[in-house]
Amino acid sequence: MPVFERKYGDNKSLEISHVGDLPGRSGIGSSSAFTVGLISSLCALTKREFLGRTQLAKLAIDIEQNNIGEIIGVQDQCASAFGGIVHIYADKQGVRPKQFLVKEDYKKYIESSLLMGFTGNQRLSSKISFTINKSIKKQSNVSKLMELKEITSKGIESFVKELDIEKHAELTKSSRDIKLSLNGDYQNQRIMELIKESESAGSLCTRVMGAGGGGFFICWAPRNKHAQIKEKLNIKTWVKVKFSSSGSQIIFSE
Repeated sequence: MPVFERKYGDNKSLEISHVGDLPGRSGIGSSSAFTVGLISSLCALTKREFLGRTQLAKLAIDIEQNNIGEIIGVQDQCASAFGGIVHIYADKQGVRPKQFLVKEDYKKYIESSLLMGFTGNQRLSSKISFTINKSIKKQSNVSKLMELKEITSKGIESFVKELDIEKHAELTKSSRDIKLSLNGDYQNQRIMELIKESESAGSLCTRVMGAGGGGFFICWAPRNKHAQIKEKLNIKTWVKVKFSSSGSQIIFSE
């Protein structure tokens, strides 16, 4: 990893071990989580420096987009650096993430209303992001991008007002359908069957996570529908959803 060694490793030879609980290339931001954790660890090890969350997120974004050349967004790095729910504002001047605070009981309500499963498919998000990047540059898709912006504003308002999951599901379904048209997943039979079957079993909205193409998916669904959804789908891996309060952190440093 020459990029990391030059910028943060003080040109030292380092042996790095990495262990993950969940598979990579599956839509949960594992590559950005790795980048954020590695930068934080190397700075603590070689520079005795502990980075702030905003700085950590921006450094990870810079490395992935500019040094490595990945076609990738900014959400995953901010989520990994901050933890919890993050409000990200981005424009030509840069990225400005901040913690989005909600009451503890509302956070638990949201956690209990999300069901996450793994399709078993693994894919390179950069390839799908390349397709999306081409799509959003087409003049014919400008109206879709404006609609996504409006949905985002309504989504933020839904958290501010602590609205019920039906509203969150409605907005997520609207943005999901636009994303399906941009990344081509409407033509993916397995994904469309997954959406149809889970929603017929009680999911208010099901969407594939990340850039698309497979991997993990998430359902907005009342807790009393979770068992029914699991029974309906031929899915082996299910993961309990719980928001981290801290994001990436150093747990030991000599």
